[in-house]
Amino acid sequence: MKNTMRCLGVIALVALIGFALVACDNGMTSELDGNWESTYGMAIRMSGGGAVITRLPTTGYWGDAANKGYIRINSQKFRNIRKTGNYTWEGENLIVRYSGSSATGIEWQSTTISLSSNNQTFTTYNSGNSTGSWTRR
Repeated sequence: MKNTMRCLGVIALVALIGFALVACDNGMTSELDGNWESTYGMAIRMSGGGAVITRLPTTGYWGDAANKGYIRINSQKFRNIRKTGNYTWEGENLIVRYSGSSATGIEWQSTTISLSSNNQTFTTYNSGNSTGSWTRR
């Protein structure tokens, strides 16, 4: 009987820890998770501290970068995102380097993400300058 109670206690403890881990929201990016579309025609899927490109613009710097093979569908757009406040995160944002109207490469830049209080739009800022606005889809 003593061994049965001990076994049941261990099972209950394991179950409790398992449920706690499943229910735990680490606060990293859950408000950002989902599908987003930029004002310049790119679409991304945000999840777990990063985002991948699901649709690329066909024109502009991003279209030129795709035509030159610098980026493609499923390339990362954001990475290493971590929550810094109620509606703010920091991480890295993939940007296109360009000369004139031609894409010359890509690079990662530090970015701040600012989410609207209704969780439907966010804006990114690199070095304090707005680099894009996104709407939940």
